[in-house]
Amino acid sequence: MLNVDKVNVIIVNTMEMNILATLAETWQMLAVIGVALSIGYAIARKFEGLLSKNKKGDTLLERLEKIERQIMPNGGSSMSDKIDYIRRDQNKMKNELSQISGEIEVIKSIVTAIVDK
Repeated sequence: MLNVDKVNVIIVNTMEMNILATLAETWQMLAVIGVALSIGYAIARKFEGLLSKNKKGDTLLERLEKIERQIMPNGGSSMSDKIDYIRRDQNKMKNELSQISGEIEVIKSIVTAIVDK
């Protein structure tokens, strides 16, 4: 015959093991949630840093607009416009150099003719 006290001890032990297993599962779940929240918080801080103002007080959008103004031709102050000015100046100098070289050749031929006489 079964002893009621032994059955009660078995039931209590089983219940305690179920409670411990449930507690362990709960702690694991809470740990996973905590890690996920901390990762989410870290990502949010990174985005906040990207979207916030820099040391000069410019937002990301303002910084991108400054870059765009430098890249796109705008009538004088962009890098593209400055490169065009340099290119025009170089072409002008090449033409002037060719003209000066031609004039030097003429002077050389005159000097050579005078010296040969």
